[in-house]
Amino acid sequence: MFRLRNIAYTGSIKKPQYIGHLTNDLVYARLAPGVLEELRRVTPRNEKGQLKHRLFQRLTDDVGHPIKGCVDY
Repeated sequence: MFRLRNIAYTGSIKKPQYIGHLTNDLVYARLAPGVLEELRRVTPRNEKGQLKHRLFQRLTDDVGHPIKGCVDY
């Protein structure tokens, strides 16, 4: 991700907020229309307003319309 946007990687565990915005744009917003908004709606927040879980933890295999002929691994 850092190389894609020519951002210096310091080796720190803490990432800039920009990385979160990129992840939302490059991954979740491009899954299908409305997926990112629904993930934000169903993911609970703590008393500080921070997400209690990561967005990918709300994705499931049993919801939606799978592609016909798709192989499950």
